[in-house]
Amino acid sequence: MPYLEAEPDLREKFFARLKLNFFAGARLSEPVWNALDEIAIAAARRARRSSC
Repeated sequence: MPYLEAEPDLREKFFARLKLNFFAGARLSEPVWNALDEIAIAAARRARRSSC
């Protein structure tokens, strides 16, 4: 999470074509899950703004 939060280029590339986050097996902690959601939503907003 720290790398996705701190590195805009990594974050944009990571979420560029991602359509769905699905995790099975080991459970993510709530803080990690929430942070991942927030980063993904912010990345999607930026992608929509830049493609308009």
